[in-house]
Amino acid sequence: MRDVRLRLLAVAALSGAAYLSVVGAALACAWWLVLSRRRQDLPAPLAVLYLGITVGLAGLATSLSGGDGLSYTIRIGAVLLVATYAYAHRRDGELLDLGVWLLGRRIGFDLSLTAELALQTIAVAGEDLARIRLAVAQKGVRSRFRQWLPVGNALLFAELRRSRELALLLALRGYAGGGRHCPRFERGARDLPAALAAICMMLFAILQTRDIFILLQ
Repeated sequence: MRDVRLRLLAVAALSGAAYLSVVGAALACAWWLVLSRRRQDLPAPLAVLYLGITVGLAGLATSLSGGDGLSYTIRIGAVLLVATYAYAHRRDGELLDLGVWLLGRRIGFDLSLTAELALQTIAVAGEDLARIRLAVAQKGVRSRFRQWLPVGNALLFAELRRSRELALLLALRGYAGGGRHCPRFERGARDLPAALAAICMMLFAILQTRDIFILLQ
């Protein structure tokens, strides 16, 4: 989806549907299967493994505490799947377009600029981590667990240094809050139908949850 406004609407609707019920989660997964680029929209296999383990442990804890762990795992897994779709289709600058269009040139500009900088920081940190892991592998270090603390410190200090440099750059350019920006949006042929389908799925999940609640009464 090219239009970030419709993509955000679709992601919010699908996340709500997935969180409400297992049926809503299944519908969200079906939406993802139809409209996503499959493997291209998924994170790295290691990240998928970590997310799967985290969700599985959370579901197990829910089961041990007396809740429906299987339902929780399915629903949260669908929410994460939709979130990966939104992140994979993100383009630089579109959050700034969305923020200014939605909240104006003062609050919207500040919040969206912060969001853009945060996402850029995550991307740069990922590149730094890949280079550090390559250097560690070339040194032939066997135990990766011993490297976590120094690697974490290196990433932390690198990001602090970049944040300081960025703050100085913004100050030199006269940034004091707010700004002027002209949002531009591109809409693909499937953007509107996809967003409408996501809204219909959320409404169906709401109605189904309401019917189940009435039956339980």
